[in-house]
Amino acid sequence: MSHCEVKRNWAYVLVATVSLMIALLAFAGSAFALDGDAADDAAAAVAQEAQDEEAVVGEANELPAAEGEAPTVGAAPEPVGESEPVVDPGAVAEREPAVECGSELVPVTKAEPEPAVEPEHTAEPIAEPEPRPDAGPEPVAAPMKPAKRVADAPADASSADQPESTPAPKNESKYADIAKIKLNQKKVRIENDGKFRFKATLFPEIEGKKIKDKTITWRISDKKIASITEKGVVQGKTSGTAIVTAITSNGKRIQAKVKVVIDKSKMAKRIPVLTYHRITPSKWRFWGGTNLAMTDSLFNNQMKWLKKHGYRTVSTEEFRDWRVNGTFLPKKSVLITLDDGFYEVYHVVYPILKKYNLKATSFVIGKNIHKTTAKYNAKRKRNRYIGEDVIQKMREEYPNLEFQSHTYNLHHRGKSGNGVAKSWSRKDIDKDFAKMDKYGFTAAAWPYGHTSRNLKAAAKASRSVRIGFGYMMDWAATRTSPLYNIPRFKMFGDRGMGDFIRVVRKAG
Repeated sequence: MSHCEVKRNWAYVLVATVSLMIALLAFAGSAFALDGDAADDAAAAVAQEAQDEEAVVGEANELPAAEGEAPTVGAAPEPVGESEPVVDPGAVAEREPAVECGSELVPVTKAEPEPAVEPEHTAEPIAEPEPRPDAGPEPVAAPMKPAKRVADAPADASSADQPESTPAPKNESKYADIAKIKLNQKKVRIENDGKFRFKATLFPEIEGKKIKDKTITWRISDKKIASITEKGVVQGKTSGTAIVTAITSNGKRIQAKVKVVIDKSKMAKRIPVLTYHRITPSKWRFWGGTNLAMTDSLFNNQMKWLKKHGYRTVSTEEFRDWRVNGTFLPKKSVLITLDDGFYEVYHVVYPILKKYNLKATSFVIGKNIHKTTAKYNAKRKRNRYIGEDVIQKMREEYPNLEFQSHTYNLHHRGKSGNGVAKSWSRKDIDKDFAKMDKYGFTAAAWPYGHTSRNLKAAAKASRSVRIGFGYMMDWAATRTSPLYNIPRFKMFGDRGMGDFIRVVRKAG
């Protein structure tokens, strides 16, 4: 290679090197100004221009060889920067004088520094656009790629600048539990058998919420002093003080004091117990050849008179409490009983009692109790009796009409003509009473009014007998009457209203 060729190649190498350094410096400045995707675009553009420059320099080095000489390939040029202009040897020869070097004229370039070329993607300060009234919402920037996790950092570590979000409660209930309970009165005074109704106010744990279960259970410390219903109605019975407790569905409690004062001057000293048998249509007046049947019209007039004149009809349990515990019953009190359990008690008597809202007790014979009660037939005089269906129905629908025991099978006479209760052994009577236990009876009326020592002993030991009633004694009961042989008045169907009024007024 000639000396001139060497000098020419080194000149081009020098120019390419300087251009590359200038481009790298410019690229470094622009890289700091750019960020994100802009920096990536600038780097790609620089690389592409460097490739283009390399191609241009390669073409410049491949000059045509002199005549008679083999073509000479110059050394590979260094990559140049993106802003380095391409040097054309022909253009340099036109503006610079040629220097003679042997038989060739070689263009000579001055070693002057090339001016720095500004990069194409110089970052400009980002100015915030002015808001446009009609402009829509700003476009959401694409999410950035997550940075590589540091090996020591926990996988679920959250940024300190990012607050943790609390999920909103789902299906929040509109109900709240009970926080406390309050009563309308803390101390109550009741005279005689007066009544008072407690009212409870419930407060939810969260203000503004509703209480789903408002059930309240009412209790009283001494049932002999006063009674209380499921609705919180307390009624006086005998003198004394009792505590009423109200309990909510979630166990909150509150108490109140009840004092009962009895005025003995208004309390009944005697109570008539009336005994009926069969209530029938008028033409049945002398049913069975006796006067034990009464017409439904006469019975209706008697019940109407009791209601009009302010008499209170009582249950067997209320009567027993008066007799045993001295609970208050007013002077105008009367106990109505019907023996044998004929089905007219339900089909005829019940509608009359319900019309005047009166109480009565039907003493039924156990062996005559069937599953169902026969349909009423007013034209036939055959004996029909109350069934289990009616007993249960009355307990649910009209407890003012109650059913009690007339024994299971003592309602027949022995060889002597007396009721078998006078001749049966204690063991036999115990068995008879035990057969009535399943009905839950608490009182009994003795057939024909016949009693014995064995009967009374069996009654005291029985689960279904807490009080016993006699028959045909014709005087009023008092608080000293025998508990297991309470006297009763026998009511006849052939006597009018005058006899009925005399009996009731004399007793009361």
